[in-house]
Amino acid sequence: MRKTTYGILAWLLTLLSVSATAQRHEIFNERITTIQVVAGDDWLSPPVTRLHGDPIHIGFDDLTHEYHRYTYRIEHCEADWTKSEDLFESDYIDGFTEGNTIDDSEESLNTNLLYTHYRLTIPNQHCRLKMSGN
Repeated sequence: MRKTTYGILAWLLTLLSVSATAQRHEIFNERITTIQVVAGDDWLSPPVTRLHGDPIHIGFDDLTHEYHRYTYRIEHCEADWTKSEDLFESDYIDGFTEGNTIDDSEESLNTNLLYTHYRLTIPNQHCRLKMSGN
């Protein structure tokens, strides 16, 4: 009886913590899957890092077996995830905020479903963060 009570309590606490940290999900391109965002090498923690701390590694799969030229843009956001309006790009980034290409890609081998995996690390040779934020 006591184990069952503890089990139910643990399950409820887990459910509450998961719903409290849920993020909005939007699918912009049906080909893009398996998005991974990791700070440093810690796969078990949220992808949060300190300024000038561990790099952020971003990876995703494109369900085609051909190269696509993907670009990324970095925007500074406030604590509520609204875009910062009072900052110049040069205030929060050293380098370029948009038009940077994701050049690290690898096609799948010996898989039933052909895909191309793309990787990006921030900071990189194109941009370095100068200000913390979301």
